[in-house]
Amino acid sequence: MTLNKMFPEDAQKPYVTISDNDVLATPFKALGRYIMSLAEINSADSVYDFTLTITNAVVEDSGNFTCSTKDDDKKMVTVNVVVPPESIDMSLGMVDGTSMHIVEDGEELKFDGGEHRHVVCNVHGGNPAPILQVMAGDIDITDQFVINKLMLREVTATKGLVILRSSITAEAKSLPMKGIYSRKRFQCVARSVVEDAPTIDCTDTLISYVHQTNVNITCKVTARPRPEKIYFYYYLMHTNSTVEVQPGLAQGHYRGEENEETFEMVLFIDRVFPQMFRNYYFVAESSYGKAEHTIYLERDRSRESAEADASRIGGVVALVVLALAAPLLSYL
Repeated sequence: MTLNKMFPEDAQKPYVTISDNDVLATPFKALGRYIMSLAEINSADSVYDFTLTITNAVVEDSGNFTCSTKDDDKKMVTVNVVVPPESIDMSLGMVDGTSMHIVEDGEELKFDGGEHRHVVCNVHGGNPAPILQVMAGDIDITDQFVINKLMLREVTATKGLVILRSSITAEAKSLPMKGIYSRKRFQCVARSVVEDAPTIDCTDTLISYVHQTNVNITCKVTARPRPEKIYFYYYLMHTNSTVEVQPGLAQGHYRGEENEETFEMVLFIDRVFPQMFRNYYFVAESSYGKAEHTIYLERDRSRESAEADASRIGGVVALVVLALAAPLLSYL
């Protein structure tokens, strides 16, 4: 992790803190698995690269790291550490649990027709706990297994840090080795779970005008896993309350729609009225964080003036046409 910052000539040497605000060390000194270094990039402008290196990173290293000077000038980087599984193995034996042995990668097994086998997949290590799948060729047979998950705790000597490692077992006590599974390659597959707090990609300002129809505000969410809740809301100043617009629901002239494939939500306004020019807030929430983005619906008064002028001109033309037609009508 490298933080590039400009420091004043008289600034103290920068230091790093993590989310619990413990000062780790000063540059050029190592503390446990943390090593700090400071490199001058441009002496004329006092620009330095400050690098924090974490050896053997674990999930517990995740958090907010801040590069700071004495004048409280700060830059923060959020680190999310995902530890992959250490090993995976598959054991196979008789239905009664006897003759269990670890299957070597690429090993070919032969069975008599109609036989069943006791199959166990073990995933050792990993944090957060990985997602386990059992495959027979390209067929996912995970639903035929009973899965048990444990988190094992280990306390390290450095600052009493508690390290968590997952242990996952998938077991099928009587798996058929015939039919669609015949001559298939059996695999245990573990996929690390990458958890990202939601972020929102959305416009800051949208310009509209009174009585415009079919206005929509589209916001895209990036998050892993999928957010548990997404919605728009706005304030009603006269009642000091908020109104939520959720996917698939209508709220007066507002309606929310969600695109599950692109992680987008659209706020539809079927017709714009003067009181609708306000801030709208888009929110995405998951167990790993919350993001909120403000969109301002701005009033385009020049467009309204042009529309009004066009309407007046149309009215004048109509009156002129009627005036010209009046003499003709008198002869009818």
